[in-house]
Amino acid sequence: MNILITENPGKNSYIQELINEYNKAGHTVICNVNNFFTSNFEPDLLHIHWPERLYKWYDLSKTNFEDQLTLIEERFKWYKSKKTTIVHTIHNVLPHNSINNEKDTKVYNLVIRYADLLIHHCKKSIDIISTQFPNVKFKNNVIAFHGDYLTDYGLLSKTDARKKLNLPLEKFIILNFGSQQPYKGLNFVESVFRSLGVQNKFLLTAGNYRSINKSGLIKIYDQIKIRFKNELKYGSKQYYYCSIPNEDIKYFFHSSDIIFLGHQVGLNSGLLNLAATFSKPVVMPNIGCFEEQMKNWEYEVYEAGNHESARNAINTIHNRIINSKIDYDNSLWLNKNSWENHVKIILKSIKS
Repeated sequence: MNILITENPGKNSYIQELINEYNKAGHTVICNVNNFFTSNFEPDLLHIHWPERLYKWYDLSKTNFEDQLTLIEERFKWYKSKKTTIVHTIHNVLPHNSINNEKDTKVYNLVIRYADLLIHHCKKSIDIISTQFPNVKFKNNVIAFHGDYLTDYGLLSKTDARKKLNLPLEKFIILNFGSQQPYKGLNFVESVFRSLGVQNKFLLTAGNYRSINKSGLIKIYDQIKIRFKNELKYGSKQYYYCSIPNEDIKYFFHSSDIIFLGHQVGLNSGLLNLAATFSKPVVMPNIGCFEEQMKNWEYEVYEAGNHESARNAINTIHNRIINSKIDYDNSLWLNKNSWENHVKIILKSIKS
């Protein structure tokens, strides 16, 4: 079978792992959103992930939006005429930090309308997406759990990882990882951390700081601020405001004791799968697919945006750790979330 994925392998290994598994199953994979628009390649399967790729991250961004929408629909009609099966994996309700919900909604709705199969990372996703896009309930909806990040894993002791990053060996390290955007609650994470009564606490923040929807002067101020934060030495926290190469991910996760997600909103998060892959307990808000993503792994949930609830969740998991009541065997989770299972579910759903 010939497959066209409208993405390229990138910093997040999700797409590369999906491609690898399609290849292992004996299929030919071609990538890139350009091929969606300009190639005469006739795929048996067209796999779309983030719909905004079709108009925000392509040359179409320079044209009138209605013309963009028309061209995207014409391409869908062309693929349909070639008997192509269209699959859409739903990662988000709408793009992160969306500032034009009307445009985004139209594009997302268009993709859903033409999709033959909708892939969700949890059961709850179907209900959540149906609220925004009623057509979803009439589609073929399938659950295929978000895959693991074993490709980013590397055997490394906590001590060696901390030495690599010049982190204190004796501290209880809470990791806030990934692109630091407003919806991920950076200020919330900092506030909860300050109020924690955990002894020897240490906050490790790593990932690009993104100034979303801010003026030019404020962006310049933000850049100066994060440069100072990166260079300053703190007794109880450390900042790595920068892009983290895939090969360095292991140092941050092996260094940590728990992973703390401060998200205010969201449907899925690859950070959860990173944490489970690295056998790190998680504290996370009760939103989206988060609890289903962590089934068969160690976690505590809190009410999104509630400082006291988050603080209690961290204290609970901290006490379990220091009392050695956590089983760090993640084999059940890895088995459920394997890429082999993920692709098998998709291919089986296409044939049925």
